[in-house]
Amino acid sequence: MPTRLQVLIPISAAAVIVGVAGMLSLPSEVSIESNSNFLMGTVQLDDKLLQVYLADTEPRKMRGLMWESQDFLAVSADNAQYVLELTAGYVDKYEVTENSQLELISI
Repeated sequence: MPTRLQVLIPISAAAVIVGVAGMLSLPSEVSIESNSNFLMGTVQLDDKLLQVYLADTEPRKMRGLMWESQDFLAVSADNAQYVLELTAGYVDKYEVTENSQLELISI
């Protein structure tokens, strides 16, 4: 019967290899750095004015809010509709519901 160490070492090595392969396979347009290359806009969600990232190109849409930890939104236009992407926990923190009103101020 194999020991825990004999099982965990290959699994850990495989996880590292998969992670590195995933990072290397990202398109060159997708950056892991901050969203500083996104255009910014403003929306009003209920009574709050919010700054949003505008995902106006395919690479920006692909990147979305990956690696983003701040409470920001990403807005992308798709077939004349807007998609609002939220960071984890945003809906609960700001009590966003199906009745919330979103107004585009500057997009």
